[in-house]
Amino acid sequence: MDDQGTHDEGTLHAAWPPAPTEPMPPPPPSGGGRSKAVLIGAAVILAIGAAILVAVLAGGGSKPTPHPATKASASSSPTVAAPAGLTAAVNGFSVTLNWTGPATRVSTDVYRVTRGGAVLATVPANETTYTDPGVFPGRSYDYSVTALSAGVSSEPSTVHVTIEKPALAQARLSGTFNVKSHVVSHYGFSQIALTSTYGFKFTPKCGTGPCAVAWTIIGVKGFTGTLTASGTTYQGTTTGNFLERCGSTTTRTTVAVDLHVSHGGKVDGAWGVTRFAGTLTQDTPSQLGCVTSHAVENLTGTLVPSA
Repeated sequence: MDDQGTHDEGTLHAAWPPAPTEPMPPPPPSGGGRSKAVLIGAAVILAIGAAILVAVLAGGGSKPTPHPATKASASSSPTVAAPAGLTAAVNGFSVTLNWTGPATRVSTDVYRVTRGGAVLATVPANETTYTDPGVFPGRSYDYSVTALSAGVSSEPSTVHVTIEKPALAQARLSGTFNVKSHVVSHYGFSQIALTSTYGFKFTPKCGTGPCAVAWTIIGVKGFTGTLTASGTTYQGTTTGNFLERCGSTTTRTTVAVDLHVSHGGKVDGAWGVTRFAGTLTQDTPSQLGCVTSHAVENLTGTLVPSA
């Protein structure tokens, strides 16, 4: 027998040393693996974008720079300069405004005049003056003038005005007054009304200011007198057919009036008397069989506004 290996049925003997084993190639990637990679990459991109957004909202990012065209548009808007040299002149109870038109790149269409925020007038561009007749003594007013062009307004030019209240002695007595009368003493009358109402009408004998006035009693025919002015006092005496009778005959009565101005105001655009107080004294001598009579009345008069 030789010494070679024996081959038994059903038994395999490997050769020694064993033959080197080649590594198995990796399995080809499946479709599921590619999808996972894409999803992971997208998640990373989204996370980076969210971080950038948070940084910008927190102020960490740079602010966007306006487009140069935006700045050019704003700077090219038309401008209108305010009227220059606005002044106010008081003439009695009116105020005249004067100004100079602005030298601007944009021509002025109109000027808008306001008093206390309320529009008084719109003045054409070729006019630079306006007179306000609606002011009153003892009050103050704020005026403004604005230039307008194609819907663009300038800054307003403003001026403050105070209307002085003249002295009562400068008030002009004129017009019709409603006069309330109250008898404070009397004698010689068989009967007398203790209260009554008169209508006094005063017509100045000068063109302006206070002066002597012609005085009449409305409804009493033929009774006219003159009152002279001295400061705030108006006085006069008149004899005529007043309101006294002896039987059915009108008697001649002497009436003395002493009036004192108590209030003044704007009357027909000038400084005038609006209220007065005073007395009326009437004396009727004995005549036609009637005894002497005498009465003193206190008067208060209020101007009746003209229509």
